[in-house]
Amino acid sequence: AARRGEAGLEVRLYTSAQEGAAQRLHLALEVMAPLQATVVAEATSLLPGQRAPMRIDVHNQDELGRTIEAIRWVWPEGIEASGVTGRLAPLPAGQSATVTAQLSVAAAAEAGDLVARGEAAGAGMAGSPLPGIILRVVPGLQVSLEASAQPAEVGGLTEFGYMVRNPGPEALDIEAVTVD
Repeated sequence: AARRGEAGLEVRLYTSAQEGAAQRLHLALEVMAPLQATVVAEATSLLPGQRAPMRIDVHNQDELGRTIEAIRWVWPEGIEASGVTGRLAPLPAGQSATVTAQLSVAAAAEAGDLVARGEAAGAGMAGSPLPGIILRVVPGLQVSLEASAQPAEVGGLTEFGYMVRNPGPEALDIEAVTVD
């Protein structure tokens, strides 16, 4: 729930020339709850070295009626977003917005769940955390080539077979196999 309140801060300045505080200053600070928003992201599991589309929906559900003026995402190491279309901000309370982007996953990215962190800013408020976006990087297919007979005879034919292993947690469709 959104809450407002005040917090007091008293600053005292002491000098060696005077006993007790030489100056006192009382500051009243307004304390506000962070901006409230929901985030829904649609992305398939990502493979190392892959580019994949992603859709992010943000709904401003701030109970104090504040507008989200800006959103900043921090992507995990090994993930980059490019080709962003759409705007998430400004986003008035009660409204939703959608963006799409292309995610690039570094070829050396390790398998596992990574979290993209977001922050929302509004009038007089910055750094309100948004729900994280979980990105699942799954191991890629492992391919090996095996010969049916050793050694390969001069002028003879030797069959080769592709062995494909899926070490990941879900089935992956093999759309094509090419040999260069």
